[in-house]
Amino acid sequence: VWYRFNAISNGVSVKLVSNFLDGAITLYSSNFTELSHEDVAGEGDPEILNYGSLVAGQDYYLAVSNYTPDGTDGPFTLCVQKLRAPLCAQATAPYTLCSSFK
Repeated sequence: VWYRFNAISNGVSVKLVSNFLDGAITLYSSNFTELSHEDVAGEGDPEILNYGSLVAGQDYYLAVSNYTPDGTDGPFTLCVQKLRAPLCAQATAPYTLCSSFK
């Protein structure tokens, strides 16, 4: 299943939850270049993809795939949330939390 979204910040967190799928999430740029892929083996395990190099205002695509061996489909929930760099990323001190997104 494909989804399109317009980035409103430079980071995104995508969470896929299903009790039926061995799901995977792949993030693509507007020209369908793969940017990131998340796939945890196991049916019913949540998938969480975090990516921090988006360009605000550009379109991106998400592909949700099912790797369940018998090919069984089922309902799933997909949540796309914006992420932004923490304020300490602008400070001069060597904060360890500044290398990640909140």
